[in-house]
Amino acid sequence: ITTTSASARSWQSAGFVTVMRRSFATNRCARAPAIPNVAPWRDRVEVHVGRSADVLRRLDRHYEFVYVDASHAAADVIADAVLAWPLLAAGGVMVFDDYAWDWFARPERNPRLAVDAFRACYAGHYTLLHVGYQVAVRKLPAYDRVAAAAILPPRTQGHA
Repeated sequence: ITTTSASARSWQSAGFVTVMRRSFATNRCARAPAIPNVAPWRDRVEVHVGRSADVLRRLDRHYEFVYVDASHAAADVIADAVLAWPLLAAGGVMVFDDYAWDWFARPERNPRLAVDAFRACYAGHYTLLHVGYQVAVRKLPAYDRVAAAAILPPRTQGHA
């Protein structure tokens, strides 16, 4: 699955779905013929046009790869990630694009805040594969306390 607003990135995998977001500027939807970079894999691509929040809720199978790349607003990024996470198969990879993108002075208008929040909320449910301009995680088949401890700071006093 890739959530995108302008163009779909090409990924060689067993199969993937592209969820097209409505363009913010024109409120027009992209159409499949407008995605030339996936032409070699056209038989493995499904294009769902609409708001990713709506489309992701309708999907009902598991995918091996999720690429979160649409709106840069933190609220949109975390919404896409949370909705796509149950669709990601155990062992599957989720990549967040533009993690280091900091065009806007207000942090809630950039992806980093959402990616960091997602990582904290799902600590123990993934292993971290990469942090750079993008962030990549691999979904674990079950909660792993050791993986969570590597991500979350140790707790001081308090309730469990």
